[in-house]
Amino acid sequence: MLHTTGRTADVADAVQLRLFVEPDENGGPSHEAPDTLDAFWRLVARPEMSIDLLPGTIADYSATVATWRRLVGDPPFPCIDDRTILDFRQRVAKLAGRKGATLSRQTIEKHERNLRSLLAWAAEEDRCEFPQALARSHRRRGRRKREAVESPKPFSTQEIQALRTVCGSKRRPKLPRVHPSTWWDTLILAAYWTGLRRETLASIRWEWIEGHVLTIPAAAMKGGQPSQKWLADDCMVALNRLRPSGLPLAFAWTDSAGELISINDARVRITKGFAKLAYRAGLKTQGDFRGLHCLRASHGTETFGACGVEMASNALDHSDQNTTVRHYVGAEAQVAAKLQAHRDAVERLPRLGS
Repeated sequence: MLHTTGRTADVADAVQLRLFVEPDENGGPSHEAPDTLDAFWRLVARPEMSIDLLPGTIADYSATVATWRRLVGDPPFPCIDDRTILDFRQRVAKLAGRKGATLSRQTIEKHERNLRSLLAWAAEEDRCEFPQALARSHRRRGRRKREAVESPKPFSTQEIQALRTVCGSKRRPKLPRVHPSTWWDTLILAAYWTGLRRETLASIRWEWIEGHVLTIPAAAMKGGQPSQKWLADDCMVALNRLRPSGLPLAFAWTDSAGELISINDARVRITKGFAKLAYRAGLKTQGDFRGLHCLRASHGTETFGACGVEMASNALDHSDQNTTVRHYVGAEAQVAAKLQAHRDAVERLPRLGS
């Protein structure tokens, strides 16, 4: 990182030399690389942050780059010097926070520190072989991301009952004529009986329910395809407990003024609220992955055990059965199911004698 003012111009020169032109196999210029901080952040730095983390988070650097672009105009690297950075700092100091107050000294220093960190990173030769470095980072990021994905561990029926018993501790959301404990208990049952994701559950509108059939439009589904779910009697009884709220969404969440919040904000609050429920029920310890998605895993696992992988894949709206096996069923269970199916088939074959 650069904390001294004397080296900023050197960094700009290095960035100009290493980023502007990449020679082709004949030694001539083959393409232009990112020549501004915003382009370097989007195309090179951000894709690599999952492997080589800079101090801070992606959100921190995204905010700094967005502020830089808005206040300074994102000039080319050769135009960035100490004067440019000082001007940026002064402009940031004049910004107002969410409540109208000026930004704190720590926030101002954080923006400057993030800016200098990105400039220093851009000047490192081994990170700026564009687009080779970009291609490498995408491959590594994809591999790390796949390795880091942990399949959700399904809740047993006993664990689901334990979750339901602690719903009385919830104080949100506050809806007319619907107690928070009823809201959370219904959410747990709906997630188990339908296998839907959080954002889809938060999007359910009463007009989508006709009889026992829940018809979900494509816009509310992750895969972009419409879906229909059969609502069991227990699920219907539970959902009807939420109708007295008079709100258009089944799992509505309102703010302090009684207005509906966005689906994305509701999804975040559902995630945090359910995590607290799991902790109170003794089902979540530090580092465990036991979120609401585990109820979707319970739905898929139970469906697989009763009807097979094809039915489970359809129930979870997966386009590929391998996804169902990999994340919700498990390869060992699939092998055991195939063995049992083959045994049943063998028992039905005509006997030929020994």
